[in-house]
Order: sequence, then C-alpha cells, then structure tokens
Amino acid sequence: MERWNIPEKEKNVTELETPNALYKIIYGVHELEQSPEVIKNSDGLIVEAVGDFSSQEKVEKFLENVKKIPQHAKLVDYCRTENKSLYLVDLNALAMFYEQRADSLNFLETIGGAGLAIWGMKDYVDEKTKTLKQRNSHSPEDMTRRDFLKKIGTGAKIAGSAYLLSPIAGEKFGQLVSQPQEDTIMRKIDKKIIAANETIHPEIYNTLLTFRNYLIAQKAEYIAQQKFKETQDKPELSILIGAAHTGIESALTMNNDERMKLLKENIAEDNRLKQSSIVKIDFDNDEAIATFMEEENIKNL
Repeated sequence: MERWNIPEKEKNVTELETPNALYKIIYGVHELEQSPEVIKNSDGLIVEAVGDFSSQEKVEKFLENVKKIPQHAKLVDYCRTENKSLYLVDLNALAMFYEQRADSLNFLETIGGAGLAIWGMKDYVDEKTKTLKQRNSHSPEDMTRRDFLKKIGTGAKIAGSAYLLSPIAGEKFGQLVSQPQEDTIMRKIDKKIIAANETIHPEIYNTLLTFRNYLIAQKAEYIAQQKFKETQDKPELSILIGAAHTGIESALTMNNDERMKLLKENIAEDNRLKQSSIVKIDFDNDEAIATFMEEENIKNL
C-alpha cells in the first residue's frame, strides 16, 4: 500500500485495509512527541483518549488539556490548522476504575509471583545441595516418591511465578522498546508478549486493552462508513493509540459480527461498558465544533 507515502523516519506506523477504509495506526508512547507529517494525507484522526466528552464545554477542555500530552499535541494542533476532523471514540471515565483494579491485581500478582519464585528457587537449591551431598558420600541416588513429588512442587512454583510475573515482565520489556519501531525484532517480540498477556491474564487486560481495542475498532469502522456516504470514496483514516494496543489490528480486520460478539459479552458483564458515543470535532480557525454521534450497533445492543 503506497498511498500513504510515509516519511522514512515514521517507523512507528502500521498500515492495513478493511472493506470500509485504509487505516494508518500510529503507535506511540504518551510521553514522546509524534510528528504531524504522519497524518498529512489523512481524512481524519481517531485518538485514544479516555474521558467524559459529552458536551461542547468538555470537548473544549479536552482540547486545552491535550496540549500537555506530547504524543497528541502536535497532531491535534495539525488537525486544527489544516481543518481535519478529529474523533474521540474511547471509554469514558469508567476506564479509570478498571485501570485502578488492574493496577491492584498486577501488584498482587507481582508480589505473589516474586514469593513463588523465591520459594521455588530455594527448593531448587536445596535439591541440588542434597544431590551433591549424596554424590560426595557415595550414598544411593535413587529418587524416592517424596523427592519426586518435591521436584514437581518446585517446578509448579517456578511455573506459577512465571505466570504471575508475566505482566510486569512484559511491561518492563515494553519500556525497552521506547518509541515503537514496527519493523524491528524488539517490537515484534513486544507485540507477541502483549498478545500472550492479553490471552492468559484477562483479569488485568480484558477491559483496558482487549475491550477498548474492539470498541475503538467498531467505532472507527462506523466513522469510515459515514465518511464514504459523504464522499463516495474510501476514506484514509489515522488512529493514534498507545503502543500496547497492538490488538487493534486484528479487531479492525475482523468482521462486524465477530467484533460485536466480543463487545456484547463484555457489556453483558458490566452494562456501563455500553458506550456508543462518538465525538467528531471540526475546526473553523480557532473555533472547535463538536458533533455527537452514536455507533448504531452498540447503541442497539
């Protein structure tokens, strides 16, 4: 896909196409600046932004606050100066509750994992010491049933610690990646770790990552359909999102029924997640004009 003509330096971008749109996914770290050059040819910018944007006043407050977020600031300002549409499609402040819960679970699992690791390593050292003593004393090394069960227990402790520590390990590895470079081995490993953690730790990542990826993707496809109705041309849309949200790619390319099935399952567990609102922001010089829309599939759940 050559239509984007991405500058050589913009390596944190993935492109993909669905029946409704051409997407440019701009992965980033919230603390690092993003060049506006990357959205030069875009028909609109969809941003990851949690918050209550239910009124014109709240939208204007967001635009004021977003100047302090390096990842967003220049791109939002570019939309303003070039009269490009900006879209807010994320969860409202409810996400803060899930983030606090995830942080608590992550902390508890890290403590538990560290404890199991220490316990398992102590057993491992004890077993090695016992084996060495047996060899030095020329005593029989036949494994008793008790020894066999202890080895299984040691392995289980180490495996359990690896499971519990995998979220914090993934987070620390992700910090090494810094600004994502999508064509590097480090980033490919990072994406696989993120995908694995989403699968094996739904208690932490199900809402903050998986659900939000599908919610943003569903709304992005709706925006694309509305754009097509206006122009009769397949739109090119950019999505500005954090580096951890790699699942957005599969969420976008999945068909509508499958995507809605996952959203419906989560909403059934917590009806507060039924959030169909989309805020479209258009700019007229210094004035921001908010239009409030709803994604019909989510609205009708």
